[in-house]
Amino acid sequence: MLETERALFDTELASSAVRRAQLVAIADLYKALGGGWTPNPEPAAETTVE
Repeated sequence: MLETERALFDTELASSAVRRAQLVAIADLYKALGGGWTPNPEPAAETTVE
């Protein structure tokens, strides 16, 4: 039973690593295509109505 749970945990860990790699690849592709990525976005200037 313990060995089965250990194998399941290893599989889930590998699955989460693959999912992370997919998300990083999507973000990299979005940046490479010029998707408006700003590493340090500036806060929006507050406007006042007079």
